[in-house]
Formats: sequence, C-alpha cells, structure tokens
Amino acid sequence: MTTPNSEQLYRAVEVLWQCYTQAPMSYCKEKPDADMRVGLRWFSCNAAGADNRAILLGIDPELASTLTRDMFGGHDQVTAANVLDAIGEMANIIAGSVNTFEGLEVGLQVPIKLEDDQVMRCFADLELLADVLIESNGLPCYLAITDGDLGLGGKH
Repeated sequence: MTTPNSEQLYRAVEVLWQCYTQAPMSYCKEKPDADMRVGLRWFSCNAAGADNRAILLGIDPELASTLTRDMFGGHDQVTAANVLDAIGEMANIIAGSVNTFEGLEVGLQVPIKLEDDQVMRCFADLELLADVLIESNGLPCYLAITDGDLGLGGKH
C-alpha cells in the first residue's frame, strides 16, 4: 500500500478546494503547534477499511464557514449544521482520494466530528503517515493521514 506524501496530499486538496471555492490556498512548511490545534474544528474519516488509517482534518472555524458558504452557493446564512455537513463531506472526499491513490476499494465512510479533548488526548499516539498545513487568507487548515486508534470505539 502506497501512502501519498505531503505534496501529493496538498495537490489532492488543491483540486478539491478549487472545485468549491475561489479562496486562495497556500502550502505552509511549518506544522501546527498545540496552541493552533486547540482552535481548530476537527473531523476524521476512515481512509482504509482494514486498518486504523484515517484522515484527520482540522480547520479554522472562520475558514470552515467561508468554505461552507462557497460550497452552498454563497448563501449568507451558514448554520453550524451546514458547516458540519460541508466540512465532513470534504473530509470524506479527501479520504476517497487517498483510497484511490492507495488502490483501495472502501465503501462510503461517515465523517466524525471530533471534540477538542478527543484530538488532544490521542494526537501524540497517532503515527503521521503524511500531513500538510494549508493556509487561506491567514487561516489554517491541517490535514493528515494517520495510523492509530483515535479511541472512539472502532477503527477510525
């Protein structure tokens, strides 16, 4: 099984990003520190059915709202439920892209919204197979392919 590297992961996100929004996107060489991780909204989606690989997506709340508004056609009123749907779908699409890259056939996965304490508790125990920090208008979006148990009761 071949895992995409950080650059390939960035390119996959770039294609998806450009389908939904005109917001600029740039690759950041640094990785998120603990302070940044606390302020992000976190989602996870299985990236392979036979092991503990998962997509871990952390996104700034303001950026999540901007992407949601763009994905839903520019409507000014964006609800918390809209953001969960849109960013969860984004995590699912990215997981599908990783599956395709790795030659896996995995059924539709349900993205999971993670709480801050879940992410902080298990972050150190996850093996990062590839990760990338993206910025849009100064707001961060962190994406990782991980291996390890997120502690959510099953393989995620």
